[in-house]
Amino acid sequence: MPRKTAKKKIPQTRSLFFLIVGIALLSLFIFFKINQSGSLSFNTVPRNSTHSANIQAIPETIEIAPLSLRLPVQPAVVEGTRWQINEKGASYLSSSARVGEKGNIVIYAHNKATSFGPLAQIKIGDPITLKTRSGKNYSYGVYKIFMVNPNQVEVLQSKGAEELTLYTCTGFADSKRLIVKAKPL
Repeated sequence: MPRKTAKKKIPQTRSLFFLIVGIALLSLFIFFKINQSGSLSFNTVPRNSTHSANIQAIPETIEIAPLSLRLPVQPAVVEGTRWQINEKGASYLSSSARVGEKGNIVIYAHNKATSFGPLAQIKIGDPITLKTRSGKNYSYGVYKIFMVNPNQVEVLQSKGAEELTLYTCTGFADSKRLIVKAKPL
């Protein structure tokens, strides 16, 4: 009978060990997510571009109808290597192109259900509408969806023509960036 007791204790000890390790890993993950909540960025900073001072061409809202997503957009800047972020909507990188002008318009938000979380469901051809401060609507169509590492900042660079780039974090512990590229319709 002592052998049966010893056999029962080993699986119980092993289960307790895995439970403790699981709780520790979950705690580390939660700690990491809490401390990273304000940091939705790339590891490097894109080169500043010269764009018009037309503040009426700054996006005020973004709408992606197929995802039932409509968010307010606020201008944001990169300070050092820290990217400002709008906690209640999306952020427009103010050093990127203005809406309706040549260049890359960069808008980003957290990967939350109330922000850019639904972006993972977007499809090629889906329409995106930006409304500017002047009240004008601009429509774009998604043509490319992909993931990059946080050091691949070149996806934010302008290629000359007007383009919209949306991004959010994705992957385990937000280790990747989901990129959505769209062209004017």
